[in-house]
Amino acid sequence: MCSFSQKLNQKILVGLLLRKLMMNLISQKILLPNSYFLLIIPIAATVVWFLKRQKKKTLNTNPHIIQIGQLEFDQKRMILRSKYESTELSGKETELLLLLYHNENKILEREYILNQVWQDTGEYVGRTLDVFISKLRKKWNQMLI
Repeated sequence: MCSFSQKLNQKILVGLLLRKLMMNLISQKILLPNSYFLLIIPIAATVVWFLKRQKKKTLNTNPHIIQIGQLEFDQKRMILRSKYESTELSGKETELLLLLYHNENKILEREYILNQVWQDTGEYVGRTLDVFISKLRKKWNQMLI
């Protein structure tokens, strides 16, 4: 996470780089001295977009909250949130979602998932995993509507 002074230094550096770019373009006769604003508007818009994007990434300071796509997942409270609503997850749904989150873009064996979430307690039957995946999908899709 960046401190205030680091962010300020980044903004000053971006401003200095933009000024240097403009001066180079003017000195090479690519840009007229009074028409720099034609180029600075799209560059400034790009810089603003980039800074907002960085702010969104570092906005969350709570270590228990995970941003997954458009949704927030509060693993401590077991709540899945969108901008407009939230829904509670059961303990097993929470464990399953965390397992899937931490293994993003990986293929997980069915037995591995069952052992990680249900820990060989015998609390599951053949279709238990399918039922919990279905519950998570329904809650997920309901939050995105």
